Amino acid sequence: MESSQYNYFIQLDGNILVFNGFTKKYFVIRAKNADKFKEVINNPELFRSDSRYLPFLEKMSEAGFIVDSRNTQYEEIKNAYKDYQMEDKYILLIMPTYSCNFSCWYCVQKHQDVFMSDSTADKIKKHIVRYITENNIKSLYISWFGGEPLLYFDRIRQITAFAREFCQKQKINFGVGITTNSSLINDDIVDEMRNLSFKGFQITVDGASPYHNMTKKSSSIFNSFDLTLNNIVKVVRNIPDADMTVRINYTEYNITKDFVIELDHYLSPVKDKITIMFRKVWQVKENSTMHDKVLDCIKELLKRGYRIECDYDNFQVQTCYVEKKNYLSIFPDGKVDTCSNINISDARGEIEEDGRISWKSPVLATHDNIFEKASECKDCTFLPLCMGPCPLQREKRKGVKVIRCYKQNLPDEFHQKILDYCNMLTELDY
Repeated sequence: MESSQYNYFIQLDGNILVFNGFTKKYFVIRAKNADKFKEVINNPELFRSDSRYLPFLEKMSEAGFIVDSRNTQYEEIKNAYKDYQMEDKYILLIMPTYSCNFSCWYCVQKHQDVFMSDSTADKIKKHIVRYITENNIKSLYISWFGGEPLLYFDRIRQITAFAREFCQKQKINFGVGITTNSSLINDDIVDEMRNLSFKGFQITVDGASPYHNMTKKSSSIFNSFDLTLNNIVKVVRNIPDADMTVRINYTEYNITKDFVIELDHYLSPVKDKITIMFRKVWQVKENSTMHDKVLDCIKELLKRGYRIECDYDNFQVQTCYVEKKNYLSIFPDGKVDTCSNINISDARGEIEEDGRISWKSPVLATHDNIFEKASECKDCTFLPLCMGPCPLQREKRKGVKVIRCYKQNLPDEFHQKILDYCNMLTELDY
């Protein structure tokens, strides 16, 4: 018996939170008893022969705090990563346009009036047929992205209908989703989406209504908050099996004391059909005020019966889809890359007339990873919570012999995330 490599003992006020990063199991102990608990968990073999400790050791073993071999959990993480990476499901992110009807200040894209041509659409169809046939793909998922993809719904309709029909004939599972600001959704589009088997939706809300309306506005849309929330409701009411994620892009200022009330005013009738996901706007730095606002907001939404997406729910590989072997992003001009968060001019691949992909430079993400290459991540106690630097960061550092940690305050960052996660599920006393 050994102590798990992924045990954390985190200070609370007068207590200690004991958390396992692999199983996500946790419990709270009094600080005065902490030394003895640590001693037993960290040295289980010393107490194995004492019958008084057997019930506790069995519980700790069931919860993953104690393992037969430390290497067991690491191997499970590694195998789960490989399964994730080599999945025979092809995920194809397609951008029909690089244009957008809003100009959100935090957007990473330099929007351009580029719309997908008929020629590029035909190449994509050939690519779908060719890739699925040559790679023994069992499932195809098309994710529509942009720009604002609904600016070119005709192209979405055309390619989705082709892919759906092809998969049906080949007896291949088919799914389709979209990331949209939702401002262009109407009854006709929702009806067509339902008929085309759309299920996955991600729609962004930029905090309370005044901040959302300042961020998402145009010459014809002034109250985009009302429009967005009403269209979320429209989608889930008319597409019964919709998997709707409402993404809250937050800053220190756009989460107000009335934000939950505003959301609940619109979403309460359909709250059982949506998942709310909080994501910090990447350009702003985390601070305690922002942190406390968001956590209070999450806890209030949970009390009201909303489902919150959390990175630490159950054991799963928390890594980027770019790591997958069967994944590509296609830009409106037919350029291709693994990551969509790059400028269109930097894309390294292109679809040829016969549907093949030609690459100007090698793609490293699927083999230059933390398990196949020398990395600090392998021995890191936070491995199952982090899974290492993003693929794009690793590729920018190609030629470096060892993948190194890019976190500046590793223990503090993850300890706080763990406390927040546990506090969401249980009212911890701190």
